[in-house]
Amino acid sequence: MPLQAAVNQPGYVGTSGQTTTPIRGTLYVEPSANAQRSIGSSSALDTAAGTGARKVRIRYFSLDLLALKEEVVTLNGVTPVNTVATDICFIQNMTVEDVGSGGGNAGTISLFVGLAGAGGTVGTIAVGDNQTNWCHHYVANGYTAYVTAIQGGGKGPSSGSITIRKTPIVTPAQAELTIAPQMRVPAGGSNTFVYAIVPLAVAGPSRITLYVQQDAVSGANTWYAGFSLYEN
Repeated sequence: MPLQAAVNQPGYVGTSGQTTTPIRGTLYVEPSANAQRSIGSSSALDTAAGTGARKVRIRYFSLDLLALKEEVVTLNGVTPVNTVATDICFIQNMTVEDVGSGGGNAGTISLFVGLAGAGGTVGTIAVGDNQTNWCHHYVANGYTAYVTAIQGGGKGPSSGSITIRKTPIVTPAQAELTIAPQMRVPAGGSNTFVYAIVPLAVAGPSRITLYVQQDAVSGANTWYAGFSLYEN
């Protein structure tokens, strides 16, 4: 199901310097090959009958980026559970689908590179978030995404700029390019760009990512951002 009629992709990130940073609430290391993965938690409460997260839905593309796929995995606490799918590559997002009385994931949920927690980490869900807050979106091969709005705000002493970029997922690799003017965000404020008349068109196969660069060399800020799009 590669066509997504409407998508609102939120995210956040904490920064303390002037490095251009992808707006992702947690780690994401983009894979370069299909594989069978595994998923587990740092808490024993995230299990089939636990008070935390019980099931997690992984939405992903294989390396060919032809179709958006998904798998729901029942967690087993700190013991990683292997996926059934063997063709998991690019992760669109992960969401907690079933919870106990705690209402959310009690531990950090990690998607691992290989089986049984081996090979390092692809991506994580922060404690209590119930979802990956990653401001990125993969556009399927043969489809075009139309970005209709970008929103962003900062909490902290520094102003900054939010940038939207496109990365073609092709061989040989192509450069990541900025596809719209930077959106300025005042210290402690917010801003929105709306592309109502001419949406930003991004052809697949590609990845759209929001970045932030704050102005102050030091000082902790948290940036909250997102974008809206549709595909056809």
